[in-house]
Amino acid sequence: MKIDPLTGLPTRGRLVAAIDEMISGGDDPAVFCVAVEGFDLPDPDTDPDVAKALREVASRLSQLVRSNDVLASAAPGVFALAGTGVEAGDADVVMDRVRGVFALPVEIGAEVFSLSINVGFAPAARGMNGAELVALAETDLLRRSGT
Repeated sequence: MKIDPLTGLPTRGRLVAAIDEMISGGDDPAVFCVAVEGFDLPDPDTDPDVAKALREVASRLSQLVRSNDVLASAAPGVFALAGTGVEAGDADVVMDRVRGVFALPVEIGAEVFSLSINVGFAPAARGMNGAELVALAETDLLRRSGT
C-alpha cells in the first residue's frame, strides 16, 4: 500500500484501487472529498507547522472511518473518504459529521487556528470506476466551495 509520508494515509492511487475493489465486489461506494480552507498551505515539506496541521486533520478525519472505509490523502490539503452503505440522502448527515470534527481549533506552532473545510460528495453510478468517482467528488467539492 502506498502511503503519503506527510499524513500517514494511503495515497490517491491506493484510494482509487480500493474503490475499484469495492465496485468489483458488487458494492456501490460513495466518496467524500474534504478540503482544508482558512489558511494558505505553504510547502509542508519545508514548514513543519503545516505538516503538523495536516497530520492533525488526518487524525480527526480518522475518527469517522468505519472498518471497511478508506481515508486517503487525495492531494495536498485534500482528503478523501470512501465507503459503502451511504445513500445520497445520507450525504448531508455524513458531511455534518465531517464538519463536526473541526469544531475545535488546531494549534499550528504558537498560534491557534480555526480551520474551515469544504466537503464534496459523489455516489457511484453504474459503470463508473474509482478514478471517475474520485473526480466526481472533487468536482462537487469545487462546486460547493465556489471555485
